[in-house]
Amino acid sequence: MYLYGRATEGEPGRDVSFMFCNGAEGSKATVIDRIDWNPLTAHANRNKGPQDLRLLIVSGNHRHSYDDNLASTGDLRAGNLPVARPIDERLETFDKLVAFVAVSYNIKGAERIMPPLWIEDLFG
Repeated sequence: MYLYGRATEGEPGRDVSFMFCNGAEGSKATVIDRIDWNPLTAHANRNKGPQDLRLLIVSGNHRHSYDDNLASTGDLRAGNLPVARPIDERLETFDKLVAFVAVSYNIKGAERIMPPLWIEDLFG
């Protein structure tokens, strides 16, 4: 298992995801949990998953948790973790996001994760 992070170039302070993955690093790995911070668009849940999350439109920070995305068979639902839950904690900064990720995934030393190198000025 490993933690993977991604950010959108040119979107400072927005559109960052941390994924907890199972399997070998790369395309064969399975994402089993994902946290999305300041996404560019809202997430629309389908009519699947826990009753309180069905058809919910989630604006802002949210988590696609392993538990919320389990099908009745005990397998993860198809479709890149389609069920999201709003995150109630206020995560105003990248450091607060990293602290939340560390607690959520029980990661020690996460404070060493540096903010992405967003490129704001192509000529700077």
